[in-house]
Amino acid sequence: MANSLPKISLSAASLPQLHLEPFLRGDTGADEWFMPLGDPSETPLRGLGADTVRAAAAASALPCHLHVPVCGGSAVLEALAGLGCARVTLQLEGCPHPHRALGRLRDLGVSPGIAMLPCTPLTKADYLLPLVDRVVLLSAEPGGGAAAAGPVTERVKLLGEYLRYQELRAGIIVHGCADVALMGRAARLGAQGVVVEDLLPPDARDTTPESCRVHLDQFRGALSTAIRIA
Repeated sequence: MANSLPKISLSAASLPQLHLEPFLRGDTGADEWFMPLGDPSETPLRGLGADTVRAAAAASALPCHLHVPVCGGSAVLEALAGLGCARVTLQLEGCPHPHRALGRLRDLGVSPGIAMLPCTPLTKADYLLPLVDRVVLLSAEPGGGAAAAGPVTERVKLLGEYLRYQELRAGIIVHGCADVALMGRAARLGAQGVVVEDLLPPDARDTTPESCRVHLDQFRGALSTAIRIA
């Protein structure tokens, strides 16, 4: 079991969209920015628009990680790679031809990954794991409420065991979990990263990058404690 602190991805969608740049350029204490791309077919749009992602990636002092809910053909993949994010993760359930898409992203010079909803069997991704650098396990359905502890930790454990047995390099990231204790157990079982949402208070528009770092340092300390006692 792992005892090291996982890398922390801070969701840019949780920040005020009209005040992103000071956070992107400042020292927030995160390891990377998580950029959830909005699905244009959804109203209202959940996540970030493509233009916002492009501008944010250009302004950011940290690496950017793009999460894509729906993936189209080759032209779409080229457009995604052109947004400036070093890491692009495709939602498995929204990608009709994931094997082809992941290979194309690699050819375009970005690090490919897949994300999976909690209802999707892990075996659905078996044939894709040699192609990816990470698997993002969503701990709850989008808009579906709190994560269930058992399924999240069990999926991390099973996937980690499979990756080690197959000698594959993909890392495991847990997304969408607000429970620090649950994140600690997931990290102890092998998750190398966590995506943090809703870190800031509701009046975040008045929050500075320095204040954001204070919140994140507190979260990191709580996570470290949770890993030790998990």
